[in-house]
Amino acid sequence: MNVKTNVARCFLKLIGKHFPKTNPLYKLFNKNNVKVSYSCLPNISTIIASHNKSVLSKENDADKNTCNCQKKEQCPLENKCLDKSLIYSCNVKEHPTDEGSTYIGLTEKTFKDRWYKHRNSFKYESKANSTELSKKVWELKKKSINEPIMNWKVLDHANSYVNGSNKCNLCITEKFHIITSSDMNLMNKKCELVSKCRHENKFILANYKAIPPD
Repeated sequence: MNVKTNVARCFLKLIGKHFPKTNPLYKLFNKNNVKVSYSCLPNISTIIASHNKSVLSKENDADKNTCNCQKKEQCPLENKCLDKSLIYSCNVKEHPTDEGSTYIGLTEKTFKDRWYKHRNSFKYESKANSTELSKKVWELKKKSINEPIMNWKVLDHANSYVNGSNKCNLCITEKFHIITSSDMNLMNKKCELVSKCRHENKFILANYKAIPPD
């Protein structure tokens, strides 16, 4: 109602004009297949609120504890094991002089939670196929290398999927690092680049779990 020019009607007229029934692309581009909708940019209030939230979150991150290891020198991630929403890498070597191979992963929760799951997959052979990293570790175990050299590193931080959004920056950033790190002898498979985001599953109504009453 607030738009002077009926953009949708003009667009559909162009579809009918340039893709008539005699056109070989008519089956793909016609009024039954092509839909038009209006999209609005966020208003000033939304932009300011988003900016304030970003600034305040950075201030809170500076004050929070980033490691809860009892022996700080044994922290797997250089005293940053409590970092959240990050992309990490793990370089696995048989010997200190080897170049080794690298695995790139992500976690929405803290790195330490993800690290515990990785360690669990290294411990039980039934979980050897959980990730490409666990497959590599069990391959080395079959070669009698029970404790390979593993170096963990933070590659990037990104926000995970937000309900109502059309993208997950965490998954996109992980795929970006997989693509741009092809010279690192990666364990990751190409099929991971087209994998569906799993962080939106918790927002699906079918997966909703009601909180039990007291």
